[in-house]
Amino acid sequence: MAVDLLLCSREELLVLLAQQAVVIEELKTLVTGQAVVIEDLQALVVELRRRLDADSSNSSRPPSSDSPFKRPPPKTSGMPGADGPARKQGKQRGAQGKNRRQVDNPDEKIGVEPGACTGCGAGLADADLLRIYRRQVFEASPPPPPRVIQYDVAERRCSCCGQVNQGQAPRFVTGRVQWGPSVSARAVLATIAHHLPYARAAVLLEKLSGLAVSTGFLVNARRRAALLLDPFMVRVRDLLHRAGLLHVDETTARAGGSRAYLHVACNERFTAMHTGGRTNDDIDAGQILPDYAGVIVRDGYAGYQHFVDAVHAWCGAY
Repeated sequence: MAVDLLLCSREELLVLLAQQAVVIEELKTLVTGQAVVIEDLQALVVELRRRLDADSSNSSRPPSSDSPFKRPPPKTSGMPGADGPARKQGKQRGAQGKNRRQVDNPDEKIGVEPGACTGCGAGLADADLLRIYRRQVFEASPPPPPRVIQYDVAERRCSCCGQVNQGQAPRFVTGRVQWGPSVSARAVLATIAHHLPYARAAVLLEKLSGLAVSTGFLVNARRRAALLLDPFMVRVRDLLHRAGLLHVDETTARAGGSRAYLHVACNERFTAMHTGGRTNDDIDAGQILPDYAGVIVRDGYAGYQHFVDAVHAWCGAY
């Protein structure tokens, strides 16, 4: 109920002021409590939004946990703030262009004539030629048949001593009919560098290169490549063993028709992998970590604890 202050006595005004002071203190207490609640709710909203926006690109979550309905963030080739603003996608300023240019001698020319005048409908067979606009289309050629190279290995009898001598073909020529080294290189490129299954790699090689190879050939080509790389991998394992910092890890894989573990030891330049179990001997079989005295960045798997000469650093993703 409203009070007419002009009609109140001094004592009544003092009572009103005292009551208002009490109400003001109660309101101040209420506002302070609400401010605390608002601050807590704001912190909760920030945390929930962070959890909602978390994915494999901004947290330690694996890519398999990402939502299929969430559009991935745009990829940039640079980090803002380190060397300036992030670079835009596409060709960078100063980079060599990849634009196609017209050639002077195309493989095929197809004339495109106007059928009739669009103004009056008259024929244009005898009309004056004013200009020709060149439009060139770069098209894929059908795969050529394989280039067959025949080595005629001669055998001759020496007229002096009668010894029979035979010419020496290149070392990779071991049969009457076989695929050449460049075919094996393409097989390894498809199955290893591009991770294609053998059957799909065979189809791709036939469609694009005209090479009708079998899956058995692809398997053997991969095995031969591994044998040829063995001296190189000996050198890689030696360099990794001498490196000051290594990342090591293990994950499940299929090997020999059963479940195994793929062990990896790597740095910024080299990677070495081998399959086996999860025992100490299986890890040591990589021939890198025994007696290693550098820094090992790893997860919490206990199989690495027997490397007592190394400094063990915990992987931040775990």
